[in-house]
Amino acid sequence: IEWAQGAAVDFMAYTWMTDRDLVHAWGKWLAEFHILSKQFSKQYPDIAKSIQRWDQIHDGILQDSKIHEDDLAVVSDIEHYGVLHGDVNISNFYYSPQTKILSVFDWDQTQQGWYLWDVAQSLLTVYMLNEAGSLVDGSVVSQANPEQFEQWMVEGYESVAGVGSVDRKRLSRMVDLRKYFYKQFCRTAKQQEEIPKDMEFF
Repeated sequence: IEWAQGAAVDFMAYTWMTDRDLVHAWGKWLAEFHILSKQFSKQYPDIAKSIQRWDQIHDGILQDSKIHEDDLAVVSDIEHYGVLHGDVNISNFYYSPQTKILSVFDWDQTQQGWYLWDVAQSLLTVYMLNEAGSLVDGSVVSQANPEQFEQWMVEGYESVAGVGSVDRKRLSRMVDLRKYFYKQFCRTAKQQEEIPKDMEFF
């Protein structure tokens, strides 16, 4: 990662959740990437469609998920559904406070899905910390304010994609689906006695 600008963000400091500039930059990066994704899908539709779908990752543990009819209705619309990074969380990018630029890596979960499925992944950790507390001892994480964090993320996203481009109801459904995904992931791992060390808390 020698070419990447910035440095890793200290997850355990939790201050990244209250850094509006960082969260704005995060949202802007997602929107800019999704614009490129739409262009890619238009230019190379066969390649885009050959990429694994959101419900095929991790051995298809989400294949039986119930999806809202409004979300199913846009699966063929590249304005709402396309190629995603799939895992833009705080541990998967470097950030430069000076340039407000993210250098994103860890593309092994690239997938097809709703663009807001990508945004929901970026929000998920804040929801988890708010609901479950510290990864160390379960104590309250006062910095974990999902409503504020989501607002900043959406502001950054819409500064690129346009005001009103984020369907808040769909985003809420995507966050709920992400939570369900992790419950299924951890339940399956527990049954198979293959829980990754970094997932034991959840």
